[in-house]
Amino acid sequence: MIANAGVSPSPLVGTGETISATEGQSIGSPAAVVATFSHQNGSDINDDFAATIEWGDGSSSTGTISTIAGSAGEWAVSGLHTYAEDGNYSITVLVNSPTTFPMVAINSRAIVFGSHEYHADVVSLVYLNLLNRTPDAAGSAAWSAELDAGSADQQIWAAIASSDEYFTRAIRENS
Repeated sequence: MIANAGVSPSPLVGTGETISATEGQSIGSPAAVVATFSHQNGSDINDDFAATIEWGDGSSSTGTISTIAGSAGEWAVSGLHTYAEDGNYSITVLVNSPTTFPMVAINSRAIVFGSHEYHADVVSLVYLNLLNRTPDAAGSAAWSAELDAGSADQQIWAAIASSDEYFTRAIRENS
């Protein structure tokens, strides 16, 4: 043991990930990678580490640790989770080894978009407020798809507010 005297273990180094999700739907199937970490001790195995994922919405779960294919000393932490509401969530991934290494907190984040049903409701609200009508099937589908793809509600409001139909209605009501 004299050879190890005064040598401290090398630290775990982590990198957070940004994940996208839809409210009410499970992220990951298979499980989503929420963080990666490395350690330069080439003899470590997955079972040498433990991870807890704090999802940022008040819940946590045990993370699954797997070796990153083709790497030496690099692992991924993944998990399954369902967010009840849309929004931006700060995820904290706590990784440690019960025997040697200090714990590391890795900051990740989740961007959770509203569900398709929520997006259809937003489109209906915009049409009623700006155009004073319900959306036709094609308009509802197109604008809902934009929201599903990550466009912000405000972008839809702005696009419809700059439409010919909106300007024609505004001129008619103000004349």
